Amino acid sequence: MSFLLRHGFIAALAPVGVPNCDIVVTNDNGDRHRAIQVKTGVEKGSGGGWQMNEKREGK
Repeated sequence: MSFLLRHGFIAALAPVGVPNCDIVVTNDNGDRHRAIQVKTGVEKGSGGGWQMNEKREGK
């Protein structure tokens, strides 16, 4: 979220209980908005944490 704010976007935490959305972001005009889901992992590499794949990129 701090990255988005530093780059001129308006970003805020999504309300509690909203499924599949952690951050709500819009531009300064308010005419474009997106919902972002944040993922984290503990370890890098095969089998050791969350990995991007084509199925997840499309969401």
